Parts: sequence; structure tokens; C-alpha cells
Amino acid sequence: KFAPDIAETRLTAIEVNVGRTGQLNPYAVLEPVEIGGTTVRLATLHNEQLVRDRDLRVGDVVQVKRAGDVIPQVIGPIPERRSGNERVWRMPDRCPVCRTPVQRDADLAAIYCPNVACPGRQLEAMVYFASRGAMDIRGLSYARIEQLLEAGLVGDFADLYTLTTDQILTLDGFQKRSATALVAAIDASRSQPLSRLLTALGIPHVGETAARLLARHFGTMGALSSAAVDQIEAIRGLGDVIAQSVASFFHDPSVRALLRKLERANL
Repeated sequence: KFAPDIAETRLTAIEVNVGRTGQLNPYAVLEPVEIGGTTVRLATLHNEQLVRDRDLRVGDVVQVKRAGDVIPQVIGPIPERRSGNERVWRMPDRCPVCRTPVQRDADLAAIYCPNVACPGRQLEAMVYFASRGAMDIRGLSYARIEQLLEAGLVGDFADLYTLTTDQILTLDGFQKRSATALVAAIDASRSQPLSRLLTALGIPHVGETAARLLARHFGTMGALSSAAVDQIEAIRGLGDVIAQSVASFFHDPSVRALLRKLERANL
């Protein structure tokens, strides 16, 4: 639809973001460059393998492209511009947020932080929980969730449902009206169907379609959380990867504790 705009700039660093499932994703930190009327400072690198395949090194002069509203991407280095001072990058062996030793998923060639309490995971997971395709909590933006976490007002999804207007008013940028509206929006999300809650929980490999199939088949969170792998795998449209993922997710003691908290919050 759009012809990509391409520019050259220097790759000053490769940093790592921790996603909601714990997956570590590298991204490029660039010397600011204008592409298509927008100043670009960051670009996606997708995964460790892409960095290797394109032989990207910290300090390289690189080509960066941006097409339409797509996130900027690094096309590759310009080897003839190298000075010899460039550095080969390696994925860290510990989570950059919580310092837990990472784990590698051999099948997906992905690297994960296994710590479910990792602050990096919590932020991204809570943003996803509140998103439009999940619990659809209006007004609970990325910045608002950061505020709540930093203030220690929430530690998991269930804590959102115990927030009071007075607590929210202690945060910068809130007035009585906006605090009251946020509490009301959180309260309204209690009426979301089971399929939305399953989506919001961020179970690996379970998107909106799989969540609907699971909700339709089992009917309640209790029935699903106690289901065996073969029971889940028997659902048409779900394979062994999803079945294993769902069963493992609900077998985790921390997940079971979270579900008990959500039940007490009337979800």
C-alpha cells in the first residue's frame, strides 16, 4: 500500500524488551534520523536469529525502512562503512529486568524469562489484560498501568478490582471525575464473558479464537482449569501445542492463586 521510506543511520545499541509471556525481544536504538517526516529513534529487530542472519553489530551504519504506519525496521548493515570498532551482540543470559536466568524454547527458537512475577512481564501482561480485545477497560492506558505498578497499588490483574477512587487520586494526573470513571470502567469489565477473560490472561498460544473454543466447550473457568491435556486436545480446532500450553498454564500454582483472587473479585 505504501512505498517504504529508507534512511541511513547508526545503530548505537541493541536493547531487550520483556513481553507479557516473558519472551525477550531485541530492538535497535538508533541515532535519530528522519524517515518520511517522522524522527525515528527505535526499530524492531524481532528476534535473536534476525540479528545474526543480518550480521548486525553495535556501531554499524544501517539502513532503516518505514512503510506507512508500520514500526520501523532495520534492513541491514552497510559493511563497507565499518571501522573495526563494531561489536557483535549476544542475547543476555539473564532477564534484563529481574535478572532471572533465561530459558530457551528449542521448538520456537525463542528465549524467555520464566519468572511470572517479573516486573517487565507484569506491565506488558496488564496492558494486554486491559486491551480492547481482552477485558476492554476504557481509560486504563499503558501510562496509567505504569503508574499503578510503580505506586504499588497493583501487583496482578485481580488487584485492579480492589482499587478505590481515593487510591487512584493519589496518582499524578487524576481528578475526582477521571478516578471515578476508571473505577467504573474496571467494575464494568466484570461482565465480560469467559472467552474474553481467557484471552486477557495471556495463556501462551491462546488467542481470541482458541479462547472462544475453550469457553464454549468447558463453560466455566473451574472446568477448564482442571481439564486434562487429552480433553483439551479433543476440541476441534485446537492442537497438541495449545492443549499442552493450556494445561501447563493452569497447573502453575501462581496461576491457581490468581484465579482464586479473580473469583473473589466476582469475575
